[in-house]
Amino acid sequence: MKFNEYINDGLKKFAYSNKTSFQTPAHKGKIDMMSEEFFNMDSGSLDTVKGIADPSAYIKMSQTQLAKIYDAQRSFYLANGASCGIYASLTLCLKRNDMIIVDRNCHKSVINAIILLGLLPIFIEPTYMHRFGFSSGFNYEGLERTVATFPNAKAILVTSPNYYGIVSDIEKITTLAHTNNMFMIVDEAHGAHFNFCDSLPKSSVEFGADFVVQSASKTLGGLNGSALLHVNCNNFLNKEILDAVSMYQSQSTSYAVLAVLEKSILNATELKEKYEKMLDAVKEAAEFVNSNSNAYWLDDEILKNENVFDYDKTRIVVNFAFSAVSGYDVARVLNSRFDIKVEFCDDLNIVCIFSPYNKISDVKKLAKAIVTIAGKTVGIKNLSDRPSKGVTHAMKLTPSDAFFANSEAVELKDALGRVSKNIVCKYPPGIPILVPGDVISSEHIKSILEIMDSGAEIYGIREDKTIEVVKM
Repeated sequence: MKFNEYINDGLKKFAYSNKTSFQTPAHKGKIDMMSEEFFNMDSGSLDTVKGIADPSAYIKMSQTQLAKIYDAQRSFYLANGASCGIYASLTLCLKRNDMIIVDRNCHKSVINAIILLGLLPIFIEPTYMHRFGFSSGFNYEGLERTVATFPNAKAILVTSPNYYGIVSDIEKITTLAHTNNMFMIVDEAHGAHFNFCDSLPKSSVEFGADFVVQSASKTLGGLNGSALLHVNCNNFLNKEILDAVSMYQSQSTSYAVLAVLEKSILNATELKEKYEKMLDAVKEAAEFVNSNSNAYWLDDEILKNENVFDYDKTRIVVNFAFSAVSGYDVARVLNSRFDIKVEFCDDLNIVCIFSPYNKISDVKKLAKAIVTIAGKTVGIKNLSDRPSKGVTHAMKLTPSDAFFANSEAVELKDALGRVSKNIVCKYPPGIPILVPGDVISSEHIKSILEIMDSGAEIYGIREDKTIEVVKM
């Protein structure tokens, strides 16, 4: 019987497609990130090396260097993604039934950690920008009121930058957390590159957040699953931190993956000039698109919006609210006609990740394609036909209680008013539409159906298009 190499063959077709990639991982398939000895490095254990009794000292020395690069008190490599850092941080800071003030637009890994640890989330909603169809940062006065209302909360967790590159005022929120004896945890998965160019936003590490989790694959060039955890508090010993990390990743960490991770960071330290050239190219491209089409390539004007503290200019976001095309339409045409793959799209926007491993010409190619697709000859669609607000939520059970409760599968149309058992989210970006314990509303159902109709991947809906709800 002949067996097929489905994964190998499928990946080869993708690898040799010659499309321009604005997707993760940031290395864009560049082989110069690997050494010729890559597979020799993929060792299960390190033999004793002359002069070093403990070969793991190589990793310790590299992590000490890493902390210096990021100006953190301590830094750790992760081989099971930024999610591993989220799990470890919450495990260290909180115990079962502890309250945590948490960004409602967090990644699903945060909700998974809340479920597993039996935590009580107090959700805070970032400001929703109706014009763009996505959220900015947090209203500080509202966050202050939440902290005052729940003084026993042990931590605050926010996502910054968000998937659209919007950065929150981390310095101010960190001060608020510390003033109230709370830990400050930042999911900075998409901001690992901030440290390498002065024209980019400052990292949350610099503002003294206690735990900062970053993905090295998304913006730096590490392999998928490689990430960083920076710790800026003295509440935990290194062994405690490593014990927490080891709960959520394999004990057989690939040293080859760590070697590529280290190299991606050291490469980034030499890329300041490349970043500046990238930002110049992005600025020119934004001016070209905004002057010659109905699309809006996000630029410094976004800073005039409420609670937008800063934004990542390498995170290309193009908005089509005043075009007759949707983000979904544009992504499809870019892929099929222009051989350009975007990271993410929704009804109003496309999101592209521009890394140092793209060519400068890639961004010019993208700009010209967008003008072709959404030029001034395209009729303007009334903004009132587009989404006008974010989905509101009401929780009936804690995420842990809902997830572990008895459940039944029902048709989406019959789920109105029921309690969700699972996380339901579009991926990417992995931001939950429904959290376990949420009462399912007509808004939720509409959002889920729109995503399914678009052809995007959605998690938490069964193959037969039913949804699991708690048996009451």
